[in-house]
Amino acid sequence: MEQENNDVLFENLLNKYKKQLEYGKAYYHKNKTNEEFITKNRNRSKQYYNNNIEKKREYYENNKNDIKLKNNYKYYLKLNRVELFKERHIEKFNRLVDIGYITNDD
Repeated sequence: MEQENNDVLFENLLNKYKKQLEYGKAYYHKNKTNEEFITKNRNRSKQYYNNNIEKKREYYENNKNDIKLKNNYKYYLKLNRVELFKERHIEKFNRLVDIGYITNDD
């Protein structure tokens, strides 16, 4: 009985979320050429950036090595030389597998 109620609540929440996403997308596409909307959106984005710049900096500092590893891997992937990356950078490849960025099959 309780499981059924949880399933119903979950379905309702999921449907509300989907409707909210659809409404947000429709609202954006309807107003994306409106100058007032563009100005408000830019100001909101700037304010968010300024309020959270320390969080972004902290995230980068904590994940600096992983970000560099990912970029290095993307470089080899773009050149279609993943096997060369595996040979030259065994530790880096294993680290990327450990963090779940790639699978060992790649």
